[in-house]
Order: sequence, then structure tokens, then C-alpha cells
Amino acid sequence: MLDVEDNSVLNYEVITEIKELNDKYYYTVARIISDTHCVELHYNKLYSYVEIGTKVNDTDWESIVEKIDWFNKNISMDEVFNQLEKIYKDNFRVRKIENNKEKQPRLYEER
Repeated sequence: MLDVEDNSVLNYEVITEIKELNDKYYYTVARIISDTHCVELHYNKLYSYVEIGTKVNDTDWESIVEKIDWFNKNISMDEVFNQLEKIYKDNFRVRKIENNKEKQPRLYEER
């Protein structure tokens, strides 16, 4: 399990299953979120993007948006979370990695 600098735990959440994506609408597909940081994958017919956010107080987040080219509707959720985790690690300080599957709601095996 990734443990961020503030000792909060990362949660891996599927918001919309890939098989449910329809090109007529905009979707949040998945996210990795802690108490203070979040990386979300968004999809629409024209492009996919990630929103990289930091919580600034109890109700507000500050975010940047980056277009991505690695997402398509044939990708597995395992690969989605691998990519989101990499973006999370690249943008936020990660203190340690543990391997406790019982506490970890991750949908893929660690490599």
C-alpha cells in the first residue's frame, strides 16, 4: 500500500466501469485519493485527461488538468490504476510501500 507523506492511506476507486463508457457523455472513470491528494481519470469522446489535485481546506481542492494518450476503452482497470499510481508518485511524495492486501482496496497485484 502506498503511504503518503501525511500518513493517510490511498484509496483506489472505480467511479465508472470502462464497459459503461458512452461517447455521448463525459465521465470520471477512476481515481486514487488520500486525505490530501487525488489523481482522477476523466474520459470523453474527444480526449482523456487526468486531474491532479491537492486539498487546500475542508471543502476546496486546487487542481491541474493534463491530457493523456494512454487511455482507451480496451484498457484494463489494472493498467488504469498502474498509470494513476505512477502519476500520483510523480506528483506527490510517497513515504513507503507496504504489501498488506487486507487493508489495500487495490484491484491489481503489485509487481
